[in-house]
Amino acid sequence: MLQRGCGDTDIEDLDIWIDQHIDYHRDHPELLRLLMWEALELGAENASAGELRCGRYQEKRAKVEVAQDKGLIRKDMPASCC
Repeated sequence: MLQRGCGDTDIEDLDIWIDQHIDYHRDHPELLRLLMWEALELGAENASAGELRCGRYQEKRAKVEVAQDKGLIRKDMPASCC
């Protein structure tokens, strides 16, 4: 179910990066519904592919931190909130 298609663009292309996330979730609304259902049924600690998902979120967080260091994104909000 997890796909690498959502947000693979370099963060320096911030508009494209955000647009890809929005487009992906608009085109695949079932993903969020399935993730929420899984969390209700199994709980966060038993989620399937949890480590893979965590890795993807860490990649995104790292991209936001790099963009903040380059001045492309404000630093007043921690990357962990993005």
